[in-house]
Amino acid sequence: MAKKRLINLDFLKLPINRDTFQIKAKKVGLSPGTLVHVGKQKTEKPVITLIDYDPEHFETLADISVGQATSFKDSATVSWVNLSGIHDISLLEKFGKRFDIHPLALEDILNTQHRPKLEEFEGYSLIILKMLFFDDQSQAINTEQISLLLGPNYVISFQELEGDVFDGGRDRLQRSNGRIRHRGPDYLAYALIDSIVDSYFHILEKIGDRLVQLEEELISNP
Repeated sequence: MAKKRLINLDFLKLPINRDTFQIKAKKVGLSPGTLVHVGKQKTEKPVITLIDYDPEHFETLADISVGQATSFKDSATVSWVNLSGIHDISLLEKFGKRFDIHPLALEDILNTQHRPKLEEFEGYSLIILKMLFFDDQSQAINTEQISLLLGPNYVISFQELEGDVFDGGRDRLQRSNGRIRHRGPDYLAYALIDSIVDSYFHILEKIGDRLVQLEEELISNP
C-alpha cells in the first residue's frame, strides 16, 4: 500500500480568534456608544503620526499628542493623522472630543471584530476595512482591522498596531509632483483603500504560486 503524504495547507487558512465570544461578552448589557475595546491588545504603546501637505508644503511629525494632531484640523492643508494602537480608551475619547467623533463611530473603531462597512455621519464618513498580511514563515494570512475617518480636510486612520501597506502612498506624498499632493482628503482616503485592496491581490498571487508548487509536487511524486 502506498504511503500517504501529508500536505501543509496552512497557507489557505484565515486566523480564527477563539476568544471572540469571550471578548464580545464584555459588551453585553452596555448601552450603545459605550466605549469598550473588542479584540486583543496588539501593541504596548499607541503612537500618533501626522502628515500635513498641500502642493507646496509637506510636513511629517512622529509620536505626537492628540492636541498636536488637532492643531492641523482647521488648516487649509490636508492632514493625515494615523493612530497605531487602539486599545487605549482614554486616548480614543480624546480623539472623539477633539475631532467631534460620534460615540457610535468610536464604538465601531474599537470593535476589531467588525465586518467591512461604510457609514456616513454629520461632517465625516467612517470606513472600516481589513488589512491582510501573508506570513512567509508560517504560511498563514494575518488580519488587522483599520478604520478610516474622512473629514472635510483630513483623514484619520486607526490601526491595531504599527506596520501597514501604505508605504507607497507615503512615498508619493513626499514627491511634490504626484497627483495625490494636488488632491483633497477624499483622494487620500481613496489611495489608502486602493493600497489595501492591492495588497489582497499580492496575497492571492502568493497563494496561487504555492498551489502551483503543490500541483507540481503531486505530479512529480504522487
